[in-house]
Amino acid sequence: INAEYMGTVKRIIEMSESKLVSYSHVFSHLLSAVVGGAAVVLARRLTKSCCSKKALCKPPVPVTRPIDLYMSPEDFRKHGYAMVDWIISYRSRLAHTLPVRSTVSAGYLSRILPSEAPQTGEDFSAIMKDVDNVIVPGITHWESSRFFAYFKPTCSYPSILGEMLSAGFNAMGFSWISSPACTELETLCLDWLAKMMDLPETFQSTSNKGGGVIQGTAGEASLCALLAARARALDGLSSAGRAERMSKLVVYVSDQTHSIVEKACKVAGIDMHNFRILPTDREHSYSLQPSTLENAIKQDKERGLYPLMAVGTMGTTSSTAMDDFTALGKICQDNLVWLHADAAYGGFFTICPEYRHYFSGMEYVDSLSINAHKSLMVSFDCSCMWVQDRKWLIKAMTLVPEHEQYLQNDATKSGLVIDYKDWQVPLGRRFRALKLWFVLRSFGIDGIQDHLYSKITYARWLEVAIRDDVRFELWVTRTLSLVCFRLKHPRLISDSNNTNPLTEEEEKECDNLNKSLLDMCNRSGKIFFINTVLSGRIVLRLACGGLDQSHLDVEAAWSTVSYFADFLLAKSI
Repeated sequence: INAEYMGTVKRIIEMSESKLVSYSHVFSHLLSAVVGGAAVVLARRLTKSCCSKKALCKPPVPVTRPIDLYMSPEDFRKHGYAMVDWIISYRSRLAHTLPVRSTVSAGYLSRILPSEAPQTGEDFSAIMKDVDNVIVPGITHWESSRFFAYFKPTCSYPSILGEMLSAGFNAMGFSWISSPACTELETLCLDWLAKMMDLPETFQSTSNKGGGVIQGTAGEASLCALLAARARALDGLSSAGRAERMSKLVVYVSDQTHSIVEKACKVAGIDMHNFRILPTDREHSYSLQPSTLENAIKQDKERGLYPLMAVGTMGTTSSTAMDDFTALGKICQDNLVWLHADAAYGGFFTICPEYRHYFSGMEYVDSLSINAHKSLMVSFDCSCMWVQDRKWLIKAMTLVPEHEQYLQNDATKSGLVIDYKDWQVPLGRRFRALKLWFVLRSFGIDGIQDHLYSKITYARWLEVAIRDDVRFELWVTRTLSLVCFRLKHPRLISDSNNTNPLTEEEEKECDNLNKSLLDMCNRSGKIFFINTVLSGRIVLRLACGGLDQSHLDVEAAWSTVSYFADFLLAKSI
């Protein structure tokens, strides 16, 4: 062993002996990382030697630091009040003083912040100064009332307070006994929501068969649904039989289904040659046609394959297409195919009775997921998932190794409680139900319905404005709070009586025109929205919603689009 390391070892032991404190655990771990196990053995031998000299080692002396290096309760109270004020101030200036989309370039933070963590603690006011000067410029402001991209999430103040309290508890509710309130409040809230949407009773925990659970995202829910479907399909088979069937499992989605399902299949080991992407069309508003699914299942069965799961969507990301769960469900039931309903965006609109018909056929659905962080004013992440038969989800997820006895307890063995670790992929889980509970109690059903109605009202106004403007066309009929539209080709605008379809070259010119319109609007900082591709064409989409969004914001967004459309059309003449 290098003499320098030997000298270090001796000096540490001398310090240990003089202070009657054993540091063997400190330098054994230190030296193992530097020079390997031989130094560890030597360090322990030398430590035993010093202890044998009648210098009995006492317990380690607690390390003390001046209180000002940490945040005291008094400081926490002071900074907590200041943080609430900061959040209120931030939100009040979102629509008028901050560009909606961040304009920083890639790698900007590494050019501003130090490359290493500080050696000593810094004052909290200095940290918040960097939040203002460094972090905020790199934020795309999702809470801005001029944010119309993706599906706008909504985060209310009660939800923020729920998040704060959850962090204060810092509870790990993976099993009932680890924090009973975490489990039971989650079960209660999911049952409340099921009743609010008038779901079949089998989705409620009180049915003793189904129930709900909070996942992080709709992607996690899709994976859990897939694993539950796989557990059912492989149940009772031998190892050889399971391996053979695994290679034959088939999953069905439409070309409008979110890509999270494809990722779930990759994670779950589904042969991607058996991942069926079924076509949709504009004529049927991009919904998955039952006959298309039925024919695909029939063909796969004739090939000797095993249809496993189909995914229907209530409110696709591109256009809010609505699939027919009754028709799809009957086909899946006849063919023993698991039907998963991805209602991440549209599901909670069924809290409003007039939109409940979109959930017709839920009795055929095996699993359902809806994002509370999209429409329910709950902060990200909070994705609600329900199953009609929890047995298959638990069978897919339960694992209690003999060496992990800490996961076993009398409450679990009794079968009278829910352990949500067996309903999800991770073991640990946050107390997400707290913020959901805060929102449900703060707003009530009436307040939630008012919020959902406002989103639809703004989108309806925008739909009419676009339909009445000869420069634009609505690409699909609006269903909820998303409007899909397209700036027309100049030839169709100048001659509205010309019914000749666009040539392929003109279609490409129109695509480029819409790309330019999108780019100019977003670079203005006054609005942020995105495009999608439908039937091979660039289509613009404006998603309305948000607690602070008003009719004035929607009018301002349309004025921005209209202004730059005039500019582009003038250039193209």
